[in-house]
Amino acid sequence: MRFTIVSITVAAVLFAAASPVIAADAPMTLVLDARDATHNILHVRMEVPVHPGPFTLVYPEWIPGEHGPTGPISSVAALRVTSGGASVPWQRDLVDLYAFHLDVPTGASSLNVSFDQLITSQDPMATPNLLIINWNRVLLYPGGSHSDDVSVKPSILLPAGWDYATALAGGQRNGDTVAFDRVSLSTLVDSPLDAGRYFRRFPLLESAGFSNELDFFADQARDLEVAPEIVQDYKNLVAETDALYGARHWSNYHFLLTLSDKIPFQGIEHHQSSDNRASDDYLTNADALKDAPDLLPHEFSHSWNGKYRRPADLTVPDYQQPEKTDLLWVYEGLNQYLGDMLSFRCGLVSPSEYPEYLANLYAELDNEPGRLATPLVDTTISAPYLYLAPAEWASQRRTSGDFYTEGELVWLSADAIIRTRSHGTKSLDDFIKAFDGQRTTPPMVVTYDRQDVVNALNAVQPYDWAGFFQKYVYEVAPHPVSLGIDLAGYKLVWTTTENTWDALDESVGQTHHFDYTLGFNTDENGHIADVLQGSPAANAGMGADTSIVAVDGRKYSPDVLHAAIAAAKSSPRSIELITVSDDQYRTIAIDYHGGERYPHLVHIAGTPDLLAAIMAPKSHH
Repeated sequence: MRFTIVSITVAAVLFAAASPVIAADAPMTLVLDARDATHNILHVRMEVPVHPGPFTLVYPEWIPGEHGPTGPISSVAALRVTSGGASVPWQRDLVDLYAFHLDVPTGASSLNVSFDQLITSQDPMATPNLLIINWNRVLLYPGGSHSDDVSVKPSILLPAGWDYATALAGGQRNGDTVAFDRVSLSTLVDSPLDAGRYFRRFPLLESAGFSNELDFFADQARDLEVAPEIVQDYKNLVAETDALYGARHWSNYHFLLTLSDKIPFQGIEHHQSSDNRASDDYLTNADALKDAPDLLPHEFSHSWNGKYRRPADLTVPDYQQPEKTDLLWVYEGLNQYLGDMLSFRCGLVSPSEYPEYLANLYAELDNEPGRLATPLVDTTISAPYLYLAPAEWASQRRTSGDFYTEGELVWLSADAIIRTRSHGTKSLDDFIKAFDGQRTTPPMVVTYDRQDVVNALNAVQPYDWAGFFQKYVYEVAPHPVSLGIDLAGYKLVWTTTENTWDALDESVGQTHHFDYTLGFNTDENGHIADVLQGSPAANAGMGADTSIVAVDGRKYSPDVLHAAIAAAKSSPRSIELITVSDDQYRTIAIDYHGGERYPHLVHIAGTPDLLAAIMAPKSHH
């Protein structure tokens, strides 16, 4: 059900006129042959009902949840169109490269369309043991059609012996072929499928009219051996979302999770499922799970905040029209706060550790030079290209990650304001129930704009919410909003003791933190992607995309660099680095003597601890 009619441009209307919409009683059929997925190629066969005359097929470009024109058109190969056994010539549009024009022959009632979808190292979606299917990648549809109005009958041929999981209804298996019920194109694209050789399913909820399960696939059978207490934490997650939202917008929810070091970490939301991707040992290594505990909570929370409630200008009628992403500070920023909150409330992380996590988050944003010129809202508007921007000079440019993490600070502050001004009688949870929960419904979209957010907050707790968001989201803010820390009864301090979350990054081999001392971080091999402008390293002439070879005459390692920082604290000598970029070696002397510096939050004695209250479980588990 659509609650808002989205206006369509004149160009789109003219485009639709040249592209007859398929009849409501005649679905497209889609057969995805995934038997060669282990060789990184998928084969697509479609039958598309048509009428004779000019016709346009389009490949999905703007993908919901990815917030950009990310449809991998470059991976489409060997496109062929036939009718009655005869080839039908097609021509790619000279401007819109996602559109293919053709003339349907007289007397034809359908077109047979086939193409290959290539799986590449730049965009890995499969390994020899598992496969992720996003249906938008493996179909074409009539140009000018509303995705709600296009009907599809999908099926998939799996590699021999593989299992599968999806939120699609009606799966009927015959050998290695699985056929699903007829659905709208919107529902199909919103229902990813995972498949693989090594698979486990854990039921998380079974009740009248509702079910929820964790479906995960691994590259190795050993990575399926999950401790019972972790499964219980995810059962708690379902209970905590019920307590937070007070309603559901799903009936049969699937947490889809692939465990592979060959596929980058990722999470993408859907109404009744989520496409989650993590490392081999994500569920068997306590540090790996703790370093990113919000993966599943964040995407699950999107079923309410993002899928059910969605910004009006992010809601478009098909996959070709650009989305306007200016309200991602609500869609993603609020959800980052909620996803983190839920990961603490459900037990994946102890609520007592939230202050340390928050200190790390705040300090990183506060030391980002790009914020001195660029307001937070610009990172949301720029999201379609920032998501794809390289890591080099990220702190100077700002990144898409900022509206997630700084969004969390904004919404934590809103929570603290409500709790403080209402003398503890209300919280952001009340706003969430009224705004995102409302009432239990099937999957649907209810849109909002910026004023709707302000009005809903004022209905919970009167305050100058418009001015609050204007100051911290829409204007340049030299420092992130700290009201959530201040009103919660904490203060930020710096010590020589490593922040817990920095230590976690190092333990899982991701990042070694020198940003608050020298002005950069490294990977295990000493590579530096970004250098903070104005930092000791930048002042010494170090640039981005370089690697450290040696420190004070010793071969580089993170421990050697930490030792050099400690030694420089009591010595007038600069820290001497030998670096390499391409084939050019340089010696850089960094004049730094301040020792190690790490951020922490300290509770102020005699004040209420709001952070403990916010992160405490709300369900009985």
